[in-house]
Amino acid sequence: MNNQYVFKVALNATKAEIKKSVEQLFKVKVDNVRTLRVKGKVKRNKHGLSAKTTWKKAYVRLQQGQDIDFASID
Repeated sequence: MNNQYVFKVALNATKAEIKKSVEQLFKVKVDNVRTLRVKGKVKRNKHGLSAKTTWKKAYVRLQQGQDIDFASID
């Protein structure tokens, strides 16, 4: 297992902010953060065209031996 987790984050969030937030929220050490913007698609419906919003995805890799236990989160 490579200790990599994927999160949906705010569009204006930086890698440093994401790293700090994950470390504080889950009490783990983050090795690196990679981000990408997922462009919203235009869909056709009975009223014409509608656009899905663009959003940001963050791939967070934890340091060796670290793990996030989602079951124990309040």
